[in-house]
Amino acid sequence: MAVKKLRIIGGLILVLGSGSVVFLNTQSPTTSVTSMTESEIQDTYGPLQPIYFGQVLMRASVADTDEERQRGLSLTPSLPIGIVKLFVFDEPVVAPFWMKDMKYSIDIVWLDADKKIIYVASNVAPETYPTTFGPTELSLYVIETPAGLAAREGMNVGESFIW
Repeated sequence: MAVKKLRIIGGLILVLGSGSVVFLNTQSPTTSVTSMTESEIQDTYGPLQPIYFGQVLMRASVADTDEERQRGLSLTPSLPIGIVKLFVFDEPVVAPFWMKDMKYSIDIVWLDADKKIIYVASNVAPETYPTTFGPTELSLYVIETPAGLAAREGMNVGESFIW
């Protein structure tokens, strides 16, 4: 039986030939850690969509309405290991972000229509509110990740995400 290995934020996921998936949880000092159950994660972040940065698998909570995009991660307790917030806009826009009502630091990654990174703001702290962050170029997607993830995984301008 062939075994494929994929890195996942904060852990490992093993995809076995039979189609079963095993998640091995490990912790990283720069990743927000939470004791939330899978049910609590679903209740807080909603349905999750798999996205990839290279071989890194993440589960994205998608914000694709004006209300969801405005709320973002505000008032959430933390960003669990392996979870990111994916903002999807109806058309390419200049999308400045701020840290209103945030309780923890994050990295913010802006992508163009081809899902290529055009700008990264790292370790953005709640105390920076009301300062805004972002590129002057148009973006169609924005991804919020645990603080430090962008640097650790090499999320640099020109690199791409897949989903």
